[in-house]
Amino acid sequence: MKSWHLVAGCCLLLAGCGGSADLPKVEISGHVTYDGKPIESGEITFLPLAGTKSPPTTAMITNGDYRTTSRGSIAAGKYRVEIREYRESKNAETGIPEPAPAMVPRDQILPAKFNTDSTMELEVSDLSQPISKNFDLKMK
Repeated sequence: MKSWHLVAGCCLLLAGCGGSADLPKVEISGHVTYDGKPIESGEITFLPLAGTKSPPTTAMITNGDYRTTSRGSIAAGKYRVEIREYRESKNAETGIPEPAPAMVPRDQILPAKFNTDSTMELEVSDLSQPISKNFDLKMK
């Protein structure tokens, strides 16, 4: 009898975990600049706000451009947007860029108002076609 309860409990747990994979989603892409210049290397993250049933979605920014993949698309709802730009690791003596090991933290160079303290929001309601959303970050 105890094993039946264990199996039933596991099934209920697994049934509750797969919800976001079944949500209709849409790809989002755009261009990100900081003080008029494209962000060379960074990431943009869409964090779901209360009531939005979707996991966070992150896309890499390269030369100002970002695009979510079909797996990383976003569902309908309201999101807080965080944007980060990373500095390339350089050799202190030569100034030549070095390949950074995968687990070494990168230097994030944008002010906190664009990431950890961000108040930028995006609301997604129309999932009928891909979304294009540009972000022009300014210090003022």
